[in-house]
Amino acid sequence: MSNLLETYENMVANANEEAVQEEISKEAEAVQNERVETLTKYAAAADELLATEFGDDYEEGDVVELAQKND
Repeated sequence: MSNLLETYENMVANANEEAVQEEISKEAEAVQNERVETLTKYAAAADELLATEFGDDYEEGDVVELAQKND
């Protein structure tokens, strides 16, 4: 009987640990998604600024030139 009880307690402990790990994973994913969203906004703003300054066909040299203007 005690073996059955130990098995049950182990199952509950494992289920609780899995739930905790899943929550940690979800929180880490949310943080990652927030970072990606922020970077996407910066990239869109930079793209708009470059297109305004150099046209839609800007090149790498244009990016460097614009970066040097803001020093």
